[in-house]
Amino acid sequence: MRDLLLGLPPEELDVAIDAGRDTFKTAAATFAAELHRALRSEQSAFAEDLRICTHERFGTAALRWPGFGVDIAVRRSETYPRPGALPLVAPGTPQEDLQRRDFTVNAIAISLSSASLGRMRAAAHAIDDLEARRLRVLHDRSFSEDPTRLWRLGRYAGRLHFRVHRDTSRLAAQAVEEGAPATVSAARTGAELRLACAESDPAAVLCELAKLRLLRSIDDRISVERGLIETALSLLPAEGRADLLALSAIMLPLPHQQVRGLLQSFEYSAADCRVVVEAVERGRTLAARIAAAGSASALWELLRGCAVETVALAGALGGEPGGEAARRWISELRHSRLGITGDDLIRAGIEPGPQIRCALDRAMRDLLDGRIPHTAEAELEVALQSCDAVRRSR
Repeated sequence: MRDLLLGLPPEELDVAIDAGRDTFKTAAATFAAELHRALRSEQSAFAEDLRICTHERFGTAALRWPGFGVDIAVRRSETYPRPGALPLVAPGTPQEDLQRRDFTVNAIAISLSSASLGRMRAAAHAIDDLEARRLRVLHDRSFSEDPTRLWRLGRYAGRLHFRVHRDTSRLAAQAVEEGAPATVSAARTGAELRLACAESDPAAVLCELAKLRLLRSIDDRISVERGLIETALSLLPAEGRADLLALSAIMLPLPHQQVRGLLQSFEYSAADCRVVVEAVERGRTLAARIAAAGSASALWELLRGCAVETVALAGALGGEPGGEAARRWISELRHSRLGITGDDLIRAGIEPGPQIRCALDRAMRDLLDGRIPHTAEAELEVALQSCDAVRRSR
C-alpha cells in the first residue's frame, strides 16, 4: 500500500488472509496455488514464468514472475524468544497483523473482502508519517526484537529518501550501541547486505547504513565513498553485477582473504565470492596501471581475463584517466576478435604448441594498435612472421 499511496509502481503486493489454527500453516500455500491456477487460466503474458515459493516454518507463500511478486501470509501475531531470533508466529487479528510490521508506513492495509471492500486500516501515525515521508517504528522494542529492521531502516531511507523520526533514530542508535546487530546470524546479515547492494541506488542505501553504523558492526574498516560507487557503476556494462560492484567498493579497505571469509560466512555463492575478491584484490593495483597503459594493445594485455566489475572499480579508483581507459576497454577492446584462429596456423604448417598463442597475441596487438588492417590475410601474415621469428631464435 505504501508505494501505491505514494504514486509509485509497486514491485510486490503483500496479501494477508484469514485462517484458523488448523489451517494456519497451509492456508497461504493453498491461496497461492489458487491464484497461480487463476492467472494461468487467463493465459496472462507472464503465465509461463509464474512460480510459487513457500516457507513452511512461517506458513507463508509467494507467487513470483519477472518484475513483480505477491507475498501471502495468514494474519498473525509475533513474539521473539530472544533478541535477533526468528519470531514465533500464531494466528492474529487484523490489528495485531499491522502491529507486527517494521515501520508505520508499512502498516497500512486495504480490505479486499466483499463485505468491506476498499476499507483502509492503518497503525497509529501511519498516514501522517507517509504524508511527511517519515520512518517511525511501531514500538520501542522493535530494533531489539528484530535487529534486521535496522537494515530495513537504512534501505527504506536510501530508496524512498524518507527522513527518520527522531525517536526512531534514537532507538536505532541505542540498539547498535548495545550490540543488537551482533545477535543476528551471519546468514541473515548476509541476506540483508545482498538486499542493500541490490537496490536501484545502492550508493544511497549504503550511505544510510553507514550512518547507522551497521557496516562498522561487520568490520570497522568498511567504508562507503558514494562518489566512488557511483563512478564505478557508471562504467559498468549492462551485463555486469551492480550489487557485487557496490559490495566490492565498500570492502576495499579489507584484505582480500578476509573478504572471502566474510562472504563465505554470509553464504554468498562461490561465483559471487570470486567476483568480489578479485575486484578487491586487483582494483587498486590496476587503477595505478590502466591510466599509464600507453596503447590499446597494452590496455588489452593488462585487462584481458578481468571481470568487468574489477575493471569498473579500477577505473573509478584511477580518476579521470583511469575512467576513460576502463570505459574504452569495456566498450571496445574486450570485444576485439581476430579473424583467424589457431586452426588457421596449423593448416599453414605451424606445429601445435604455445607458439600459436604467442603468434595470435602478436597479431591482436598489431590489429589493436592499427599496424595492420582487420583482414584474415593480414593477421595470418603477422602471426606466421611471429612463428618464424621464434623458430629462428632457437
